[in-house]
Amino acid sequence: MVLGSSPVRLEPLSSTHAEDLARAAATLPDIWYVDHVPAPEGVGEQIAFLVASDNYRPWAIIDAAANRAVGITCIYNVDEHNKHCELGHTWISADVQGSYVNPAAKLLLLTHVFEDLRFMRAEFRCHTMNFQSRRALERLGAKFEGELRRYRIMNNGTVRDSRIYSILDYEWPMVKCGLEARLA
Repeated sequence: MVLGSSPVRLEPLSSTHAEDLARAAATLPDIWYVDHVPAPEGVGEQIAFLVASDNYRPWAIIDAAANRAVGITCIYNVDEHNKHCELGHTWISADVQGSYVNPAAKLLLLTHVFEDLRFMRAEFRCHTMNFQSRRALERLGAKFEGELRRYRIMNNGTVRDSRIYSILDYEWPMVKCGLEARLA
């Protein structure tokens, strides 16, 4: 299922997005605390992993004006019974960061989570040192819930503390209004 049409759409991730996403990945710096952004030559492998996984529902973020994939975002750790999921594993080309792309993608994804799936909770986790993601989540309207200390060993061997943010179903109407206002 494709979500949205303009200015951004989310398409189910596939190998057809690999060339655009390799170009997008090439714009990003190698940041030690972010291990889900592949090098351009690793994009195909990441796509294959995400598409084959039972845990991830991956989407290519398409900038409709340019008609090209500019990033990836996922719904994962879906708990249908308890009506919650995590959103993340997101990365976006440096040339569209700070633009309409991320708010538009989040509006589409959160609308799907809260209005189509009827979930009660959407959760986000980010590395404590990832100040850019933390600011983006706070601007989005996600609430900080706490920190999981020494939560995960990263691919590079460092130990990660993770900050948890969430949006709840009854908060969604205000978050949605904020996103729509940002995009207006």
